[in-house]
Amino acid sequence: MIPFGNGDYHKGLFIDGRLSVDFERELDKVTFGKCEIIPCDADLPCPYEDSSAQIFLHGSCDLFAKQLREKFNYDIYEILDKKGRPIHWYAQSNYQGRPAYIDVRGATTNFEEFLYEFKFLAGDDYEIHQRNDDMSHIGEDWVETGIQFAKYVINANPGYYKI
Repeated sequence: MIPFGNGDYHKGLFIDGRLSVDFERELDKVTFGKCEIIPCDADLPCPYEDSSAQIFLHGSCDLFAKQLREKFNYDIYEILDKKGRPIHWYAQSNYQGRPAYIDVRGATTNFEEFLYEFKFLAGDDYEIHQRNDDMSHIGEDWVETGIQFAKYVINANPGYYKI
């Protein structure tokens, strides 16, 4: 982890105590290409086909968090809005006695910086629940494809995610 000037730490696409302004462009560079795990068909197109890693920021963050747990044994958390709707799933670990928040962007010990991307959805009234092995909500087609893509992203940049 690299120290911020304000005493927080970061890795990955968090730069100088803030997210890189180009983090979306960086995530767009990591693509899955063609779905090869489950053949795509016209009735049920694969959501990951020609998708970028941004899908793990808004869409399949739960699968990414699950893979971070499997690879690094991190705890998994979910942010819910005031009506109980899911906003974002992420992994959490500790770094020098402080929580480190980890998702596809990397890791930071600054929760406000981490939440910034989701603040417009969460508002000021949100809840956080630990989920860990509770992935029972996952029942959609393409889960295995999404898991393989998450593994690919994590293995391509393990330094972003290992605390």
